[in-house]
Amino acid sequence: WSRIETPVDLMETHGARISSALRDALLAVRELCSFALEQDARFSSTANQRKYKVSQLYSNLLDAIRADVLRDPEHMRLVAAAATTPLARSVCACLLRSVNSGNPGGQPRSEEAQRQLMFFCNSLRFTSLRTPTPMAQVQSWTTFTPYYAEDVKYSFNQLTTPLEDEKTLFSLIVATFPSDYENLKERLGVLGADDDTVLRNHWTEAQAWASDRSQSLARCVRGVTLYGSALRLLARLEGHAEDEVEALVRSKYEFLVSAQIFGTQRSARPGTLERFKAQAIEELIASNRDLRVCFVHVPEDPSVEDYASCLIGVDESTGKCKIDYRVKLPGNPVIGEGKPENQNHAVIFARGAHLQTLDMNQDNYMGEAYKMRNLLDSFKSDGVVLVGFPETIFSETHGAVAQFAAIAEFIFQTFQRLMTWPLMVRFHYGHPDVWDKAFTMTNGGVSKASRALHVAEDLFGGVNAVARGGKVIFEEFIECGKGRDMGFTSVNGFEQKISGSSGTISMSRDLYRLHKGMDALRVFSLYFSGPGFFISMMQTAWCVYLYILAHAALAVADLEIYRVYRYFKMTETQTSLSLSREEGGYYNSIYAIQLGFLSVLPLFLKMCVDRGVRDGFNYVVSTLVQGSWAFNIFTMTTKGYNYMRALLFGQAQYIATERGYVLMNASMVVLYGLYAKSHLYQGMELLVYLVLFHLNTQLPVSFLYSWSVWMFALCVVIAPWWFSPQATNLFWMRHSWLDWRRWIDGNFNQPRVSHGSWASWHAHMMANWREMLSPWYKALTVCTSGCGRIILTLVCVASLNNGAQTRGVEQRHQFGHNAGRMAVAASFTMAVAAIYYLAMRSETLARGRWLAFPEQLWKLSVYRGLARVATALVWVGCYAVFSYDESFHSKQDASRTFVMTILGCVAIASLLIESWVMIGNRDVEHIFDWLMPRPSVHGESHWRSVFAKPLVMLLRHALLRLRNFADFWYCEMDKACGAVIFALLF
Repeated sequence: WSRIETPVDLMETHGARISSALRDALLAVRELCSFALEQDARFSSTANQRKYKVSQLYSNLLDAIRADVLRDPEHMRLVAAAATTPLARSVCACLLRSVNSGNPGGQPRSEEAQRQLMFFCNSLRFTSLRTPTPMAQVQSWTTFTPYYAEDVKYSFNQLTTPLEDEKTLFSLIVATFPSDYENLKERLGVLGADDDTVLRNHWTEAQAWASDRSQSLARCVRGVTLYGSALRLLARLEGHAEDEVEALVRSKYEFLVSAQIFGTQRSARPGTLERFKAQAIEELIASNRDLRVCFVHVPEDPSVEDYASCLIGVDESTGKCKIDYRVKLPGNPVIGEGKPENQNHAVIFARGAHLQTLDMNQDNYMGEAYKMRNLLDSFKSDGVVLVGFPETIFSETHGAVAQFAAIAEFIFQTFQRLMTWPLMVRFHYGHPDVWDKAFTMTNGGVSKASRALHVAEDLFGGVNAVARGGKVIFEEFIECGKGRDMGFTSVNGFEQKISGSSGTISMSRDLYRLHKGMDALRVFSLYFSGPGFFISMMQTAWCVYLYILAHAALAVADLEIYRVYRYFKMTETQTSLSLSREEGGYYNSIYAIQLGFLSVLPLFLKMCVDRGVRDGFNYVVSTLVQGSWAFNIFTMTTKGYNYMRALLFGQAQYIATERGYVLMNASMVVLYGLYAKSHLYQGMELLVYLVLFHLNTQLPVSFLYSWSVWMFALCVVIAPWWFSPQATNLFWMRHSWLDWRRWIDGNFNQPRVSHGSWASWHAHMMANWREMLSPWYKALTVCTSGCGRIILTLVCVASLNNGAQTRGVEQRHQFGHNAGRMAVAASFTMAVAAIYYLAMRSETLARGRWLAFPEQLWKLSVYRGLARVATALVWVGCYAVFSYDESFHSKQDASRTFVMTILGCVAIASLLIESWVMIGNRDVEHIFDWLMPRPSVHGESHWRSVFAKPLVMLLRHALLRLRNFADFWYCEMDKACGAVIFALLF
């Protein structure tokens, strides 16, 4: 290219040849157009429109080519000179690659590129996409992104450090995007090079490529700043002078990143990860002219200097970052939730008339950037203060769990269209909505930040906008990229945050005030799109629980056979509970539809619209095969539990989730600590009821009546390990089992994982239940959670003698007689449990002094195991002798009496333990305070000091001992649950 010169005989030699070639090409095109015009001789409006379009196309082609100017020597010299510019070189190189490509249609190999082109082409046919406003009249806007401490770019150590399976992060990214990596090596000219060579010889390009395929700030900046590039191109196309383009774009658009702790990161020690992030942000500022960064300056000594909001700029003389503006603050601005406070302090630096809120794990595309001014034209309608548009989840290719999270987002986006119209209950969901800044700043802001109350801070901004007369619309001709969580724990952490915050939203004054101004149909829509969704999640889980409880109770009570009315006539024959095998299976299948399969219907419809019927069908089937139904069951339980917990305690919590690749396998300690209270206990109880049902049922094919419950229970128990990498690896299971035992015993060496020990974790998980509920609420909670065990106890009492009457006892007194016997047996059970508790806490069997001799711990395990076996033999043996003696005198089945006694005693003991474990410090410290003497009023000889105080103190001490006793048995239960889980995995 550098050696190209304009030939002297350009006009005589090349001009004539080019003119002749173009004339021949135009004649061929004219013949093709004539052939197209003659194909349909019928007279119709459609045929006439097609002929008109063909003739217009040929006329436009003649105007564009202008073959006559090729005879002008001066024009040819200008064309030849322009061919030597860098832009012409790039254009010609692209044309040359297109001509030499083996893909004549030009369709890109990348599925993501195909998706972007398909959406862009389809969006051009949207009726809401009208002629945009000229650049000079385009309304200005600021894209606003909060950032805390997420990844900016990947460092060399992050990409090359070996992981648990000896792989590296870079190899994981390459395996996820193989075609993109080959394209990168082709651009770099190193097609045959290995990964190490690419990283060392082309580090800058490889770093940018890897960072652009993660949820990093660099990817967000690269994508969002395309808005500015698109505006520059549009300005040039509209004829603006080159020296005016930059000033015009600067007046229309800016990208503001609120990096809250950027000042702290800049002052970190060299070589640390935080310092690397600060340097990467400075590189982004220097290389992106539309990017502006602000942060909160935290003074080392608040008495000397003040907190301040600072805006970063670039020194043109040195090219280094400097502080352009500093706004003094009255104190630390982060007094509520971090993200909304990060937005609030930085909004003063946003200069646009509109404010687009984006997260730092988002992306944008050039084709969509062209349509941004069309979106801004939506604010010309009366009353519009908030405009939303859909997102595409680019993280769905990063594994099964990431795909399931993307599916949930796809379904929510489809639902947003319905929420906007006709339901008219769409609010603000954080991103990528665009606000009318003037309305927002004078009507409550884009979010609320009260800690524990406004965890879903974005929604309250939308509620304020609607309640104050604003109009919210949703446009679908434009989209942007969004990354979601990619690990099982992070996805469920997000669901916990959303469901818990929905509970606080349901009780908020904002929603109460909003619904007062709505008609009945809109209120129903508000319920359907908000609280009703999570309430239905709770109800579905409860229905499954009550369904199998009813079957198990009737099977244990031997009441599955009874007379029924059918077809308005009473049948004389005895029939089963579910009437017939076919009807039982049909009735049970209703729950299967609700437990994860029905949710794929909106996904199928959206995929059919976006990708076609065949691709949509293949996509849905592949997700079902990968286990999306099991994942949906688990997340349904997550939503129901956390929503109920938020309603009960009136607060929610922000849960930080990891947005990067899943690089480490979650251990048993992490998974059990996260999901025991909310999922595993319920799943284990369902498994017990299922076993009772199948052991006692008289139905011929009992599995037809319980298969969906088996599916529910096993998914709730096994899903955390099913969707975790290397979960069934024997090496991982061995180490996970050892870590879990150390965690249970209190000698775990990672204090930040699940609170470091079982005792600390259990105290933390029970803190709200113990301290925030009154005794009456605690009693109600125990009755609600122990509903199944209460029913099972009553069934066992009623069926203690297999329905027979005890000799010498009247029939009306039989139940009371059985209850007395069960109470005696339960008292014996609690006595054995107390003896076992004292034995395990004794100096011989306690782990305290054994921890100093790790090599001898196996002996302690043997001793404790022998103690457990001995206790179980004494307990079961006494019941067996008791049951045999009773049945010998009453001529009844001893085995049934024995089983009923065991079940009833276990149910009663578990209810007592659950009641005692809820004893809180407030209950212990303040029980019978009204009986305690007051030093200023009562002397030492007063009856309160002599009699009441010792009794009250004794009662308080007894309550503490009961709580410790209950905690001990909860620990034993967790050991049993863990053993069952490992057995299922193995």
